Amino acid sequence: MGAGQLTFKRVFDRLQQDQGIRITHASVIGRIWENQEAFQRDVTATIALDDSSEESTSTLIKMVTVVDEANLSTVTGRWQAIVDLSRLIGEASLDDLLGSGTWPTWVGVWAGASSQSADAVDPKLTEALAASYEALAENYSLVFDEILSSLGMRLKHPYEVRQLAVGIAAMAEGCALRDRYDRNTLRGIKRATGPDGQIEQWTLFGIGIESLCRQMLEAIPRWRPPAT
Repeated sequence: MGAGQLTFKRVFDRLQQDQGIRITHASVIGRIWENQEAFQRDVTATIALDDSSEESTSTLIKMVTVVDEANLSTVTGRWQAIVDLSRLIGEASLDDLLGSGTWPTWVGVWAGASSQSADAVDPKLTEALAASYEALAENYSLVFDEILSSLGMRLKHPYEVRQLAVGIAAMAEGCALRDRYDRNTLRGIKRATGPDGQIEQWTLFGIGIESLCRQMLEAIPRWRPPAT
């Protein structure tokens, strides 16, 4: 539902239906919002602030498990952990976003803002979208920085962990949009990446993540895993 369809009546009816709360126009107009348009702007900006962190929590937990179970004694084992993480993130992140109750709405807000000229977009909405992207980049940068440190990996010069995080997040958004309409292309790609060359199912997103990592990461020379 676009912001233009988000009327006082729709919201008040939903509150009364679900919560038994009765609100009138007189109780909000001139007191909380000047008019319905101001109400729509505030709601849209609030939606734009969402950084999908709730949807990514389950994926982050799975990522930690992969790191915990990785063979850190060899460079090959550490790279295998990167491969396993790429496959995991590629599938789990798509499922998280497509199963989200808020992400499709966020995309609608983003698309609406992107279809307008920069001068026509409400500055409050622009700031909210920028803050959402910044929060997501910061959160993923912290996570990836910790994971790379645990695996004895680092960014090659001149790359930064933020660039890796933003690249992966951007691919996630793009692939999630395409997945709904071109699922057969994005999923079910068979690769011999499992133990002893076992065939595993990959997503195009996961392959993209692994490709980014191969280009941007390197094993730290003479690194040794910490004592248990």
